[in-house]
Amino acid sequence: RNMGNAYSQLGGKSNWLASIACYKEALKSFTIERFPDEWASVHNNIGNTYAQLPANKAGSNTRKAIQHYELALGVYSLRDHPIHWAMTQRNLAQAHLNLPSGDSRDRDVQKAISLFRSALRAYAPESYPHERVYTQIKLGNAYLELQDSNRKVNLERARKCFERAVDVCSSGNSPQLGANAQLHLGVCY
Repeated sequence: RNMGNAYSQLGGKSNWLASIACYKEALKSFTIERFPDEWASVHNNIGNTYAQLPANKAGSNTRKAIQHYELALGVYSLRDHPIHWAMTQRNLAQAHLNLPSGDSRDRDVQKAISLFRSALRAYAPESYPHERVYTQIKLGNAYLELQDSNRKVNLERARKCFERAVDVCSSGNSPQLGANAQLHLGVCY
């Protein structure tokens, strides 16, 4: 697993593919029966690596990322692994946003919105301000991507997400992220 992490951090397609191979090798030892937490972590890492690979028209790398995030969520739960669960929910949401545009685009965006909202359940502003702000910004951006007939409603929802992110940052938490939230709020207006 550590070698997979090292290859992943190097970046570039060949290193990411080597990373995935290392992670898959680690899964031979980290079985769900014997090491469920490690197994879920490796699947989340595989998902992250597939998400970094260049996208193609069919979205196959993104779809593989989604499969691995969903496997990890078979172990991670809000009750037993709240932060890992929330992180994987957020990763899965972003993967749905990264799927290629098409007839199901609004459905993919709605799925992402649902997942971002779920992730927020674990990110209390007092304990995880950075993660909460980051997720609120991602959620606001997802509302902006919806192309359905409720454009005005979606803009209002996005605005509220960005305002919540700004509110968390107003107590001195993550000034750089707060500036980013302010920027998104300004764009929304």
